[in-house]
Amino acid sequence: MIACFCLALLYLGIIIRVALQLLDEEDPFVFLATAGLVAEFGLQAFINMSVNLSLLPSKGMTLPFISHGGSSFIAMAFTMGMVLAFTRGSRALRASPFAPRSLAGRWHEPAHRHRRRRHRRSHDPRPCGGAGTDCARA
Repeated sequence: MIACFCLALLYLGIIIRVALQLLDEEDPFVFLATAGLVAEFGLQAFINMSVNLSLLPSKGMTLPFISHGGSSFIAMAFTMGMVLAFTRGSRALRASPFAPRSLAGRWHEPAHRHRRRRHRRSHDPRPCGGAGTDCARA
């Protein structure tokens, strides 16, 4: 009985942790996609537990990561992998002025701005601008 209660708390803890992570999310796609994936995870766990308590009729759904249905286990692993990928930018990294931009989760800039910035910073290590230029004219 205590083990079942602990397992239910574990699933609830996962759902609450992801929900708290989503409170700081600015991108609506990431918010909606992650909320949908974690809702699927929680609903599947809730339905399985309700069936085992005879509150719902039998549906044949597996308990995520506990019951082994081959394709169900792979699908749930893929689902939680997507949740981890969407929520990998942590609040501490976003708030830190010392974190690199790639770790800080600031990839909302358009791709052309990254390209332009990279070209602006790059320089030609050859003297006088490279081959074909005259140093006297420079």
